[in-house]
Amino acid sequence: MNLNKIPEEDFKDFIRSKFIASEKDISTQALERIIVESENVPHYVQLLSFYLWDHFQHLPRLEQNHVEEALSLILRGQEPAYLTIWEGLTLHQRKTLKAAAFTKGRLLTSKETIQRFRLESASNAAKSLSALRTKGILRKEQEGYIFEDVLFSRWLERMPEPPGM
Repeated sequence: MNLNKIPEEDFKDFIRSKFIASEKDISTQALERIIVESENVPHYVQLLSFYLWDHFQHLPRLEQNHVEEALSLILRGQEPAYLTIWEGLTLHQRKTLKAAAFTKGRLLTSKETIQRFRLESASNAAKSLSALRTKGILRKEQEGYIFEDVLFSRWLERMPEPPGM
C-alpha cells in the first residue's frame, strides 16, 4: 500500500519546528534540499533529517551543504547493500537502472534514452524494466518508473561510470 506524499510546505514547516524544538535553526535552502533528495517520501525525509541533526549537533544553524554531507554519510553506510544489489544485476539491467536514475524514470524506452544509455532497443529496455520490477527495485507509476529505495537512485547518480557501460 502506498500513501500519498505530505504537501511539501506542510512537511517543511513540520521539519523546521522539530529542529527549532531542539534549539537548531535550519535554512530554507536546507529544508528544500531535504525534500528534493528524499523525493518527499516520509521515511527518507525522516532519515535524512535525523542524520543531519545527529551529525551536526554542535552547530546552531544548518545549511544546504550540511544536508549534502548527511546524505553522503547515509549513502556510504548503505553502499555495501547497494553494491550487493548492483552486482546481482545483468549488464543490461545495470544500464537500465542508471537510465532510470538519470531520467527520473521517465521515457525509458524512448529513442533518445535508448541511445544515450546504450540500451540497444526498446524491447530490451522493457525486459530489463520488467526484471527490475520483479526484483522490487523499481515500481511503475503513471509518470514513469520510480525507485522503491529513493536513496539507491541517489547512489546511482553519484556512482562513477564503470568501464564497459
